[in-house]
Amino acid sequence: MQIQVGPLNIGFVGLKPIWTKHFEIWKSKCNSKSCCYKLDYEDSCFFRSRLMDIIDSECKNHTTICLHSLGVLHDEKVLLFIGKSGSGKSTLANKFREIENCKVFSEEGNLVDYDKVPIIAFDTPIRGKEDKSSGYPQSGEVKSIYFLNQDISNRIEKLDILSIVENIYANHWYNLDQNFFAERVLDFVSVASPSIPFFNLYFNKKLDVRELL
Repeated sequence: MQIQVGPLNIGFVGLKPIWTKHFEIWKSKCNSKSCCYKLDYEDSCFFRSRLMDIIDSECKNHTTICLHSLGVLHDEKVLLFIGKSGSGKSTLANKFREIENCKVFSEEGNLVDYDKVPIIAFDTPIRGKEDKSSGYPQSGEVKSIYFLNQDISNRIEKLDILSIVENIYANHWYNLDQNFFAERVLDFVSVASPSIPFFNLYFNKKLDVRELL
């Protein structure tokens, strides 16, 4: 079984019969307007972990990096919001869903291809338990990248290169090879930072996300 994730041709080898069943059901739902087929929570965790393993491994063969992020598509441009579980990705996703012409990518992990400028972000099939992302697949040029920080006030601050590297590394959701990922982060930031602004986003529940578009 195979599926295309951006430039990656992901092959599923040696899956248990139960995963084969889940994969086929999931794939049949991906062409619908809402890719929100739900596995049981335990099954979902294992399936998501397996997808992470495979995508992460395939990144080694391409100029791609998978970021623990929420992706939002608006006017053919993508905003990425990077943060660990509990950082507010789902909260922001729900706000963006209320805005016309906004499409929400995965709230768990999005693939970025930085082989050349413009840099392109691709939705991935990684979905959380309550993820109600728009139909898979989606992609678009990266406009800006934010690191999430819940706070009592709303503000943004632009980051320098060192802070960008530190923040990406600190918020990586999973990795098979830490040394490889560290090198990949440096490569990605050196290519992306001249053309894409990176910010710390400090926000509370009253944030008007339209100001970020």
